[in-house]
Amino acid sequence: MTFSSDQRLTEQQARSLKHQPDTGQGLRDQVLMCFLLNEKLPVKVISALHVSAFDRTAKTLGLPRAARRNCC
Repeated sequence: MTFSSDQRLTEQQARSLKHQPDTGQGLRDQVLMCFLLNEKLPVKVISALHVSAFDRTAKTLGLPRAARRNCC
């Protein structure tokens, strides 16, 4: 896929980016694409996330206070 800076992704392109192989790396990439495309989290916020931010039991993600101020 090729994109210029003034183009938006189509729904099909976004789905394609989110569709990843069923591997550990594929799951990671899928989650990253969902954070970017669905949740619109800035890259800076995503790159600051730690595994400890994920609560698998509650199925939640805790954003650091600074990140909450800078996004959404």
